[in-house]
Amino acid sequence: MCGRYYLADKTVQQIQGLTDNKEWNIEADTDIFPSQSAPVIVPKKEGAKGLSFQKQLWGFTGFSSKAKSKVIFNARAETALEKKLFRESVINRRCIVPATWFYEWDKSKNKVTFQREDHDTLFFAGFFQRYSEGERFVLLTTTANSSIQSVHDRMPLILERRDLNDWLFEQSRLEEFLKRIPCLLTAQKEYKQEELPFL
Repeated sequence: MCGRYYLADKTVQQIQGLTDNKEWNIEADTDIFPSQSAPVIVPKKEGAKGLSFQKQLWGFTGFSSKAKSKVIFNARAETALEKKLFRESVINRRCIVPATWFYEWDKSKNKVTFQREDHDTLFFAGFFQRYSEGERFVLLTTTANSSIQSVHDRMPLILERRDLNDWLFEQSRLEEFLKRIPCLLTAQKEYKQEELPFL
């Protein structure tokens, strides 16, 4: 599961050269939550090869649970092609979500930050759907690898930089990507502050 991630300005600067957009206008150095606007990388319009940038909202809407509005912001990579809600979008509208790191919480409710050790950018595999108010994306998750298992049993499906174009354009590799085991990550834990009794 991934319900919160961080986007640093240095990450935005690194990925600007990947797309054809001249101006990004991205609010960086901030946490991204479901239902918020975030930058995603998508194919150029009209089916042309190459990458472009868009802002989209995180999470599919239009669902209700006990009369409350529900946002679906993750999809399991293992079953995405089997789900009516996701299948058509995964096949036809894939995207890449850049991040600097993401968070999970352990059983003691300590916040743990996960990031790459070899460079500053994570590329999450995602897909999007078109709504009347604009596009909305969902992150794909997969079984946690050994660097995350002690904290959570799920993690985002992370792409390597060399695979970005293939994720967006190569239908023949889709199932291969959905079964991929992501790279190992480093973890940094923020311990929950204990409330001290009044003296």
